[in-house]
Amino acid sequence: PFGHSATMSFVLDSMGFDAMVINRAHGDIKEEFRKTQNLEFIWKPESTSSPSFNMTTHMLAWKLYDIPNTCGPDWFVCEKFDFERPVSIPISDDNIDERTSTLLGQYKEKAKLYRHNHVLIPLGDDFKYKTADMTRKIFTQYEKMFSYINNNYAKHKVLIKFSTLKEYFDGMKSTENLKLPEYKGDFFTYCDEGDQYWSGYFTTRPFFKGLTRSAQAILRTGEILASLTRSYSSYDSSSWEKWYQALELARQNIGLFQHHDGITGTARKHVVVDYGQRLSSALSSVVSISTEMIQRLMAENKEKTATYIWTMEGPEVYTTLPHPKPISIASSTKNEEGGAAIVLFNSLAHSRDEIMSLLLHDSTIIVDVVDSNGDFVNAQIDPVFVDGKIQEGKMMLHFKAKVDPLGCTTYFILPSSSSSSLTTKSTVKLSDGDSKDFTNKYWTVEKYSRSSGVELSNSQYELSIGEDGLLKSVTLSGGSMVAINQEFMTYSTHRSGAYLFLPNGPATKLDRKPTAIRVVQGPLVSEVVSTASTPVLEFAIRLKEEAKQSKTLEVSSVVDLREFENTELIVRFNTDIKNDQVIYTDSNGLDMRKREYDSTKPIQGNYYPITQALYVEGMVWGTVVRLNIMSHQAHGAASLSTGAVEIMLDRRLGQDDGKGLGQPVHDNIPTPIPLWFIFEAGEGSAPQRLSTSVLSSWYSVNYPLFSMIPQMGAEEYKKTHRKTVKPMAPLPDDMEIITLSPRGQHGDETILRIGYGETVPPPVTNLFQSHDAMQLQDFQDMTMSMIREEKRTLAPFGISTALVTLVGSFPSSSSSSSS
Repeated sequence: PFGHSATMSFVLDSMGFDAMVINRAHGDIKEEFRKTQNLEFIWKPESTSSPSFNMTTHMLAWKLYDIPNTCGPDWFVCEKFDFERPVSIPISDDNIDERTSTLLGQYKEKAKLYRHNHVLIPLGDDFKYKTADMTRKIFTQYEKMFSYINNNYAKHKVLIKFSTLKEYFDGMKSTENLKLPEYKGDFFTYCDEGDQYWSGYFTTRPFFKGLTRSAQAILRTGEILASLTRSYSSYDSSSWEKWYQALELARQNIGLFQHHDGITGTARKHVVVDYGQRLSSALSSVVSISTEMIQRLMAENKEKTATYIWTMEGPEVYTTLPHPKPISIASSTKNEEGGAAIVLFNSLAHSRDEIMSLLLHDSTIIVDVVDSNGDFVNAQIDPVFVDGKIQEGKMMLHFKAKVDPLGCTTYFILPSSSSSSLTTKSTVKLSDGDSKDFTNKYWTVEKYSRSSGVELSNSQYELSIGEDGLLKSVTLSGGSMVAINQEFMTYSTHRSGAYLFLPNGPATKLDRKPTAIRVVQGPLVSEVVSTASTPVLEFAIRLKEEAKQSKTLEVSSVVDLREFENTELIVRFNTDIKNDQVIYTDSNGLDMRKREYDSTKPIQGNYYPITQALYVEGMVWGTVVRLNIMSHQAHGAASLSTGAVEIMLDRRLGQDDGKGLGQPVHDNIPTPIPLWFIFEAGEGSAPQRLSTSVLSSWYSVNYPLFSMIPQMGAEEYKKTHRKTVKPMAPLPDDMEIITLSPRGQHGDETILRIGYGETVPPPVTNLFQSHDAMQLQDFQDMTMSMIREEKRTLAPFGISTALVTLVGSFPSSSSSSSS
């Protein structure tokens, strides 16, 4: 909102708009556009090669959108025509000739900035028309002047009227031989004066930036489950009404937070509280109905259906996030064998082979994990640490899971009683304390010397981790080694606010001294976790061993700035990748934008937003290496020196920056901030795009498998419920379902949006072909906004939208129980 993403032109065009007005661009850009009559242009997104995308764009000429900044070049003349201001001059019969001539003088000067004779004059401001009296006063003053101007056309050669944007753009486009310039790019980072770059809001209040991403992921899961449940006719009218209304309320609450002072973190404190409560409510309500929809999909015997619970719990209050729920697999009666079923739902349009993690309540029971065919699967159990000590009675279970596209799959966790078990206990090392204090009959804990550091590896990476628990280097499977000197650092400030990042100078290294470091290693998951006092409470480096996940290195922090003042916390990775101070940041997830360091700008002017990912690439010992960094929430990021990447994690600020909030930022919350690294070596990475494998990994980590435990014994569940549901075949690797959502409470129409890369989507009718015979009975191409039907010629890298009717039918009982 403060600065403009190139994705905005793409989205509005896809929704059926053909023109737009923008304002928040750097003052230097506006000055150049005024000089060259380029304030109106065709804004073409770089994300698609389609020639049909032609968004006519009008940029306001000066700083703001109020009357003093929009009537003409002289602010002091124009403010006198804002009839709400004390300095305004009321229009009378005695002064109307002079006042209209003065006003038209400004309008005519403004007209010189454009390539035609139509002039757009906004008449408004924030909170401008709050009362009928003020609205009437402004309207009557201008109506009097307009009437006088039009009645004296011979003198002024001007026709003027109250109008709409459509009338303006229609008039502009009717100009003969009008040729507008084309513009490709965006308008970041916004600066309205001096060194006041609006790059602070990229990070402000990161907790809520993460909470809305989690809530949106759950909402998407609920919408897809609702579409599937309806297509299989697995519902009754009263349940459907409840589900749809919950989805609709969640959409409204999550949508409300996308306000330009919501997602940005720039709202007043009491409004932030309201946002947080709405987001938490949205998440919890959709989880509740999602478990009910899974109940309908999986029930084969309608007389005996299980109740499902989510394997996470919370958020209990808006300042907490969902966290693992302890699950018991012990038998509840003497006649039961014990064990539990777990149902996994995959909201993505691709098969997923991933490591699933669950918190178990019974650390005294060694368990096996069995798939729906009765085969053992690889599993690992880890101790659970609280305050640096192993917690009695709990353990973390990891196992390899496979789930079909938009499908459900059941696994069974059983007390181990077989020599065929594929469950392994992890090894544990601690850097501090007497390891004997933590050793019991189930876990043997070794002690290691911090000075020797730690080596962690899987099939893709070998990590060197220093005595401070931070990354030092990564060796790739092909042999290339990338040096990484990781640092936590802080910027001090006395001017930064919610919007603006105004550091006092370069960042200084944070002297973080871990109180403890633990190393947990196993065949599926290995990690190094360091704990310390504020501001970085916990830092973890985690590797997994699975085909896709093994390429993803998780680097996550839990940060807490509540004991600090005027502090902006960053993590910096100093690598030997020769990137020439260039990073590529995502444009709202649609494409990547090249960001070159500009030595003429201050630090804050070289910060750019990331909402999905960034990457740096360059030579390392003769090999081209690309480091992709994927995020969960939005951040500000920069490359201030060759090979260095820094990401802002949180901000605590003791003053307002004068841009409209009127408050400091003091409501910090302990915030988990996960980042995921993927290294790609050699030529072949897509230029200025995330590779298909990286994009697929981003979807996997941000839209995790939705896992539920049926409240029924494992053996009884096997006899009365489906083990799998398989609605569709996988989409091509560079396609993903963005939306699959009921259009309304009544009827059977479903909204289907598909994002795609180089592979242009085939006819929608080809997408749903699978074991469970999901059929598409009807479809029509629509604008992205669903307002009207529209058939477009699709080009690579875009989003297609259709209105479809899906009908599914389950296979016979025998096939469902064996599939």
